[in-house]
Amino acid sequence: GFPGENKETVGETIDLIKKLQKIKYFDFAGVARLWVYPNTEVYDELCNAGKIDGSYWLTEKDVPFFTLEHSEEELEAMVTIIALACMPGKQWVKRIFQELQSPGVTIKKILPRIQKLRRYFNQRNNSH
Repeated sequence: GFPGENKETVGETIDLIKKLQKIKYFDFAGVARLWVYPNTEVYDELCNAGKIDGSYWLTEKDVPFFTLEHSEEELEAMVTIIALACMPGKQWVKRIFQELQSPGVTIKKILPRIQKLRRYFNQRNNSH
């Protein structure tokens, strides 16, 4: 979700990760969305667009993602596409077992992701 991110750059990221996976000791840990912090260019961009201001940091909200070009649902879909394309089956199994060791945390993490992805794909299907 960096500025300029699109389907093509997501594909480039997948290609790079697959090249890196050929290195013997490279484990794909995942990708992340761009977090926005004060005194950065992306923070200034969000402020100028009216999406955030200094009072945000007085709330209990999480650190925001850069959502000027994509919604949170679109960003989540990009992360999911990359993870599905790049994470070997063995890593998926390991991750699932790790998350199952603390199911309360897992449910809190997974349910919002599933809901966001469902909304994203429903919107996408309805627009086609």
